[in-house]
Amino acid sequence: MEKVTKNARIAELESKLMVMQTQINSLIECGHSHTKRLIALEPDNPFHGKFYEPSEPKPKQLDQSIFDGLDAKWRFAAVVADDRALYFDKRPYDSDDTTGHFVFTGDYEASFCGTGYDTSNWQNSLIEREKVELTGSDLARIVLSKQFMQACLVSDTSDELALSGDDLQLIRMYNESEGKFISMRDPWHGCHHKYAVAVDNNRKPLTAADLGL
Repeated sequence: MEKVTKNARIAELESKLMVMQTQINSLIECGHSHTKRLIALEPDNPFHGKFYEPSEPKPKQLDQSIFDGLDAKWRFAAVVADDRALYFDKRPYDSDDTTGHFVFTGDYEASFCGTGYDTSNWQNSLIEREKVELTGSDLARIVLSKQFMQACLVSDTSDELALSGDDLQLIRMYNESEGKFISMRDPWHGCHHKYAVAVDNNRKPLTAADLGL
């Protein structure tokens, strides 16, 4: 094995230092010229001593996965011009306003669901959630958004315990900010419950078809 002398090692390090200094100067020059190119400084880097373009993160695609774990209330989603995505409870109407920007209009509720989405064809990005079978509290929330009052079996633990119990109440609304169903048991303040299952006169759970959904 060839013995490396102290002077030879120092000379090697000085040479590498000079290369790195040249690269740093080039990098500073690139920064001043507002380019996005970077230069590899590490000797073991395959791009050592060369400029390369940093990879840009790919924009997210809007698909059915955006609805995973989401309340059944949200039925549509779309991307808007600045890469944000929104949920909608009803299909929004789309149009061009007087400034030429694409806008959503109509009687709907919207909720922010994230940024970084592909805007290349955002005017046509509206998607509808694949049909899901509404049951239990999910069904009751939708019903109460369309009508005032519904008979429900209630619980503060789960839909299953609501069905196995006998606490039948007339629910007048769903308070989304609290995440609670409010009944008519207390005329002034109501009784609040986390779970409610819509039932018929025989206390049999209603289906979405029964309720025209």
